[in-house]
Amino acid sequence: MDLLNGRGSVESGSESNEPNTADGCADGSYGVYHEDESVDKIVVRAGGISDPVLGIDLEAGKPATVVATVYAYNDGSEDYADFYYARDAYNLTWEYIGTVQPSQGGIQELMVQYIIPDGVTQAVRVIFRQLGNATSSCSEGGYKDMDDLIFSVSESTEPSSKPSSNPSSEPSPTPSNIPSIQPSSLPSQSPSMIQTLSILSPASKVRIESTDDEPIQLYEVQVFSSGMNVVISGIVTQSSDYDDDYLAYNAIDDNTTTFSLTLGGSGAYWELELDQLYVIESVLVINTYTDSNVQLLMDSNYSGFDSLDVDDISCRLSNAAVTLLDESGSVVASESMGDSCGQTTISVLFNTSTSTSFSRVSTEDGRCVDAHGNYPSYIRRYFAGNFTASDCGDWCMQNPTDLIAFDLYNDPSGVENKCYCLFNDGLPEIIDTYDPPYEIISLSTVGLGPITNVSSDSDWFCYRNDVSLPDCSCAVQIMELLSQII
Repeated sequence: MDLLNGRGSVESGSESNEPNTADGCADGSYGVYHEDESVDKIVVRAGGISDPVLGIDLEAGKPATVVATVYAYNDGSEDYADFYYARDAYNLTWEYIGTVQPSQGGIQELMVQYIIPDGVTQAVRVIFRQLGNATSSCSEGGYKDMDDLIFSVSESTEPSSKPSSNPSSEPSPTPSNIPSIQPSSLPSQSPSMIQTLSILSPASKVRIESTDDEPIQLYEVQVFSSGMNVVISGIVTQSSDYDDDYLAYNAIDDNTTTFSLTLGGSGAYWELELDQLYVIESVLVINTYTDSNVQLLMDSNYSGFDSLDVDDISCRLSNAAVTLLDESGSVVASESMGDSCGQTTISVLFNTSTSTSFSRVSTEDGRCVDAHGNYPSYIRRYFAGNFTASDCGDWCMQNPTDLIAFDLYNDPSGVENKCYCLFNDGLPEIIDTYDPPYEIISLSTVGLGPITNVSSDSDWFCYRNDVSLPDCSCAVQIMELLSQII
């Protein structure tokens, strides 16, 4: 593991055989070892993050956990670890797994899990960076450390799902699991196991608003969802422009030597409309003040410049409200920035959880079906280990838009539990934000309207959203969907 200790050629900690990447992507050269960012160790182990350390071979199709031992600068609030994998270490194509932010400064372990793909010799990559985005598997950055680990993978031991080459001609004595096209119209048995599960409410706008007469001045704004800065594009506005040098866009131009600035007065605000809905965990505001910023103010003949000092500027955001809004303009969550005086960065964390109830549709085993016996559109993922209905519900409700139910398959062996998120009338647009990501997607199913019954599949459990949908005969919609599929 000594190969990874250090970073590039930094002071007090140059890395042996740098850069320790399979394709030669280089580390940043700024800073001092174990004062600034570094990756010290990478481990890939079988099983999910919450599973015990099994000490068994890594196997294709099974979950694995990547453990990166890192050193985070200061309190860790400016650092992010991006994780990637490649199924062929000799022909690298990097696939993004996810991003994790340290909870503190100093040495610590950061972890993500993923499903191991097919491939005999594979690789993982960890990029530990200061600020910025997970935009590239070979990104730039003066304080960035990037390291790879190459490892062997065993072939899957799971039985093949291919049909037998010599199938029996005898009919199966087991009845089909396909639900009847005309299931009983009688209600199922009384729902059981009512559970309240957390929902992370998505938002599409971020507003930063003064709560006094101070102007809003922003050097850079970053918005994080699933650990990634999602300010890639969007529409930015503000209550007023101090002048043409301080436009709203300056706060998202990835340049901390420029800034946005409004006029003072009641209700001053800056607002960003994102390119889609996101579950927003935090908003990071850069609140620095540099010589170049002073020069900009001097060049624009900023009124009152003679009395201006650094503390005055950094205090302007004190107690400003950071508010998340949905597409209709309703408030999802709002938090105060608190005291911003002297703060170079301000991180505002959100707990955007609300709650909803899901109830088991029947005491019998079975998958969720609508009034016509059809399965709704879905996304699916395997989960290993001790997996519960709450785990499945929490994963599905990362995007609650049109989520009407979820199916849980409890594998008797506990190896490959399945979680299906079921959606009404097709799939929502933001399913790609799921973490961990979905593995299977199906638009070829035509279920519409409320879940009213279950199929006859064993070891499946159906949980329905207690927010009722209107009754739906759905004949026209089903025919339209079928015509698209056929």
